[in-house]
Amino acid sequence: MTLTLTNPHPFPNPNPYPNPNPKAEVLERPELELRVAVTKLLLECASQGDTEADGAVGLCGTCASQAGDLVYGCLQEDEDNVEGWFLLGCAAQLMAPPDLQTAADAFGRAQEMLDSIREACRQMGDKFPYAEQEAAIARQRALLGDDGAGDAMDEDGGDDDEAPELVPMS
Repeated sequence: MTLTLTNPHPFPNPNPYPNPNPKAEVLERPELELRVAVTKLLLECASQGDTEADGAVGLCGTCASQAGDLVYGCLQEDEDNVEGWFLLGCAAQLMAPPDLQTAADAFGRAQEMLDSIREACRQMGDKFPYAEQEAAIARQRALLGDDGAGDAMDEDGGDDDEAPELVPMS
């Protein structure tokens, strides 16, 4: 499985930084680290929200969608960012409705990258330093279900209507 950024943008706004006045001075994007930190805050906000009784998406879906847009832009700049792929998967899980296929693909890409790092560490005789991050990816993938793209089930076998639990990457 290979997920590349040449696929159509999975989120509604492909450019989270539109320039409302094309003649105005073009501002530079904030540093990558700042955008990743804002993505984490948006995901934390999204994980606290609930879908309202009438089915309308409250703050949860909006924050998740904004987080997805933001981290997607980060991945366009640095496609080899394991944390970025992890955050994209979390954003896709928290969208309303969840985009479970994008989540599974993003978590799969993050795991592939960690597998490559593990192999490089093995060849150099070094210890693999990212076991916690790998465990976080495994926990999020487990929330997707057995095949990685299905709905997670409650202990009683019913669908889980609550937002997925986010586990920290680092």
